[in-house]
Amino acid sequence: MSDERYVVRTGRLTDAQSAHAPVWRSRYDGPYTGASEDPALAPSEKLLDGAHGADGRGVWQGGEGLSGQLHDAWGAFVTTGDPGWARYTTDGREAMIFASPGGYPASDPFADVREAWAGLDWQPGPWWSFESAR
Repeated sequence: MSDERYVVRTGRLTDAQSAHAPVWRSRYDGPYTGASEDPALAPSEKLLDGAHGADGRGVWQGGEGLSGQLHDAWGAFVTTGDPGWARYTTDGREAMIFASPGGYPASDPFADVREAWAGLDWQPGPWWSFESAR
């Protein structure tokens, strides 16, 4: 569902936008911090691994590890207009992968997803409807 709702659509948007303006793309492959500390989320920790999470305080205030890397990248982007890695183009589809212990650039890390959905088009909308929601 993530590919259908987010990854494919983001890829198509970045392909189109990169022809007109600078674009950077990234992927978060870090842990979903805190899941094991919450009894309600602990059983789903492996399922949530790789979801956007990290240490929220560190992302906004700086810190060590992955959270610090995200903070530095967003800070650089906001202050200079460049997060610190190669721009995304349809030639190389470069993206920064944020993972522990350190981020690394990757060429076309979304290739499998893009190829799986190539040639398919669909109307965005909800997955289900509710009779009372109008």
